[in-house]
Amino acid sequence: MTLLVVAELKTESPLLMVKKTRWVSVGAAALEIVLTVLLIYYSTRNIQKCENSYPKTGSWKEDKDCCTWDGVVCDNSTRHVIALDLSCSWLYGSIPSNSTLFLLRHLRSLNLAGNDFHSIISPEFGNFQSLTHLNLSHSRFYGEIPYEISQLSSLVSLDLSYNSDPRGPSSYFRSQLTLSIETPVWKRVIGNLTQLRELFLDATDMSSITPNSLMNLSSSLTTLSLGECHLQGTFEINVFRLPCLQTLDLGYNSNLEGSLPKSIGSLKFLEYLNLRSCNFTGAIPTSIGNLTQIIKLDLSENSFSGLLPLSIFDLPNLSVLYLDNNQLVGPLPNHVSGLNLLIDLSLSLNFLNGTLPSWLFSLTSLVTLDLGYNRFIGEIGEFKYNNSLDYLDLSYNMLQGSIPSSISRLVNLSYLSLSSNNLQGSVPSSISRLVNLTYLSLSSNNLQGSIPSSISRLVNLTTLYLSSNNLSIMLDLEMTPFIAKLVGFVAFEIIVSALLSIKCPVTCKVLFWLVVALKNRGKHTLDCLSGIISLLVVLELEFVMIYALVNLLHSCQGVDFKIKLLTIGGKRLKLTIRDTGIIQSY
Repeated sequence: MTLLVVAELKTESPLLMVKKTRWVSVGAAALEIVLTVLLIYYSTRNIQKCENSYPKTGSWKEDKDCCTWDGVVCDNSTRHVIALDLSCSWLYGSIPSNSTLFLLRHLRSLNLAGNDFHSIISPEFGNFQSLTHLNLSHSRFYGEIPYEISQLSSLVSLDLSYNSDPRGPSSYFRSQLTLSIETPVWKRVIGNLTQLRELFLDATDMSSITPNSLMNLSSSLTTLSLGECHLQGTFEINVFRLPCLQTLDLGYNSNLEGSLPKSIGSLKFLEYLNLRSCNFTGAIPTSIGNLTQIIKLDLSENSFSGLLPLSIFDLPNLSVLYLDNNQLVGPLPNHVSGLNLLIDLSLSLNFLNGTLPSWLFSLTSLVTLDLGYNRFIGEIGEFKYNNSLDYLDLSYNMLQGSIPSSISRLVNLSYLSLSSNNLQGSVPSSISRLVNLTYLSLSSNNLQGSIPSSISRLVNLTTLYLSSNNLSIMLDLEMTPFIAKLVGFVAFEIIVSALLSIKCPVTCKVLFWLVVALKNRGKHTLDCLSGIISLLVVLELEFVMIYALVNLLHSCQGVDFKIKLLTIGGKRLKLTIRDTGIIQSY
């Protein structure tokens, strides 16, 4: 038996444009293997969705048994093709309804995720009656999900997620390129696909679906992922009673209302719960502490209120806990028995109070700690053993005492914000050991003394806030280039504000470095010039501004630009070109 494989492959590169049709004899052993990839181009558009991306069909050889082709799996006895995995294969273009792909009647698993088909989903997908796993995610399918998909009664896993960008540039553009599911299809899916265990529809438009229809979902469901689906109305509480549920993701459905029932603690298999940016209210029940298998819990950006349930801090497998942007009150527990695996902890933007317990500073796996914008008091504890912490935000609280010297142990820290507290003492020189810092904010405290010159060793720093303290600085040959570098990266007004607030003694040499940095600002030079002149006027260093203007004029090109430069400088300094011979020469 001779079967036909027709492949028309193109690359997106005009230098590599190829169109090739192949007649391939694959022999009688590979029954019903008729693969057609029509008008499909190699594309890298969705490569970012894939950990391992390459054109699998590029390695297919016509002189090889098709069962040995990359992505093809055959039954050992019948040699029927039972699985086809062309995920992340750089495929681009539509799959027409007459494609011989749809003749693979024995397929049990089909994975086309991570490609760029940019077309509707063909109704012919409904003809794979033996299919148990179908994955068409991240492939830019649009239009309505065809009714025929609901005929795949053997499906165990259906993934049509992230074919749309729900936060795209405009509502009209989104409406043209959105994948949606309408009520008749949805009712048929939940009524006919009784074997379904996993359902992924993230970023699919479900705005026409009423949440109470979710109560008809199969009790055998283990995964329900409906993030960013435009769900609206009151969420059906019965979903929290599905006994086998392991993953529930409803994140970013901002018009979805609801509350957490006490019965949520009975979901003994639940590992992942995401309700981020919904509109849930009420208290978080203490029974949530019974979710002993939970790994990630995200209830952030809702309106949960009441006491922070302390039982949540005894969950043994928890690695990610996001409760930020709610209205929770109360203290943190003094002791915990779990959290040994905790990686991310975010409790910011609540009304939490009390002191920071010592266990917070002893979590060996912690990478992110965000407690900003609360009402915590007392001192910051001493950090122990933690070299994994990358992000630390304790800003906008009422913390007192000094900056702990042990903070220098956090050598992997890239973000540190202790701003807007009541911290006292000096900036520890050991902070210079945090060589990976890119962001440092100590502003709006009661810090005193001189900023250590060793801070200049923070070579990766791009943002520095030190204003509204009682600090001074000596801009020596070590510090001046450091400040000048920051000018090149951050808003110039930040540096001006910082220099003014810390009573900086400026010299001509310092201004030279600032001007050098200012010249590197390109088209923003004029905007930044206003800031540097303000600094000089306040410090009564008009003569230095003349020096700065000379340097700028010497480096810039174009008469019009020089005139604007002189006009801004002269106006702010109350000088005229005629009054200043040194400028007049330009």
